[in-house]
Amino acid sequence: MLENQCTTWPMPLVATVHVPVSGSKVLGSTGKTAATLDALKGQLAAFSARMQKEGECQLQLALFTEEQAADNPDAVYPINALRNRGIQMAVTEARQIVGSLVILLLDIDFIVSEELTADLATAAGWEALMRRLQAGTAVALPAFETPYDVTGAWRLQSGAVEGGTAVAFQAAAGGKRAAVDLFHNGSLLVFKEKESDFMFGPTQYRRWMVTDDFYPISFKLGHEPFILMARALTPWYDERFTGYGCNKSPLLGCIFHWGGSFAVHPRGFVVHVPHERSPSFFAFRGDVEGRARRERELWEFYDQEVTKPLEAGRFLPVTSFPERCSAEEQQPRREEL
Repeated sequence: MLENQCTTWPMPLVATVHVPVSGSKVLGSTGKTAATLDALKGQLAAFSARMQKEGECQLQLALFTEEQAADNPDAVYPINALRNRGIQMAVTEARQIVGSLVILLLDIDFIVSEELTADLATAAGWEALMRRLQAGTAVALPAFETPYDVTGAWRLQSGAVEGGTAVAFQAAAGGKRAAVDLFHNGSLLVFKEKESDFMFGPTQYRRWMVTDDFYPISFKLGHEPFILMARALTPWYDERFTGYGCNKSPLLGCIFHWGGSFAVHPRGFVVHVPHERSPSFFAFRGDVEGRARRERELWEFYDQEVTKPLEAGRFLPVTSFPERCSAEEQQPRREEL
């Protein structure tokens, strides 16, 4: 999945890799994963060197290990801590313009439309984006998936990865016109629409298909668009959320409740590349009897620890970077937004 991004994103790319270990042994090793930490470091170094040579991106790859019990290789992983370290590492400007440091918060299993990168390479496209970002707007990118995808299913069908990957790359290479055509003939779908429309529905996909300009959208609880954001105005992710479920929502809620806004890019979009479900998905939803309880507990925690504090104006994300989450440090950022 990282190789997919490296071959389609011609700008700086930060990736964080989490490896559970017991001593020098890598837990959960497969035929494609080295059994020892030193061997895995060698694999990652070789991959990074190959991507720098063959890929489009300027890759920054960081490895983070976590000591775990040897009999628990699929423990819930610290996804938001990894995301925060990615934000911390994002210091390279794609264009050498003062104050232009922009980050795209995107999951590893998506690729970006080539039309967006081409648009950002033009002065007009970059300036139109920067006017909004510097005003505290988060610019959302419509997200699509293919009918081959895993959404709504527990396991992929045979050939789904190959078929879905081909369609995803076709859409990304063809730009907005190709994406619209593929959507109308059923080859592209709104991401997760079958599973949870509220997560991406507020993006207003049919409006996007016919517009030539940015348009504002309202923030709604549970809406989780992938966004371009001025790095200086980007909140930290809340690291209490690990593994699967609700992990993006606190950051997006912070943007809104701290005075930011949301708009949709008129040409850019992202496409999900099919893959098998992660261990965290099965840990969260695999046990049918415990699923309802876990989901209820997660939403109760979110309501008590995120929603109510945000609405009361007293929420700060819990992170391992205290210099960025104290009230004194956060207040100037609120004023900028």
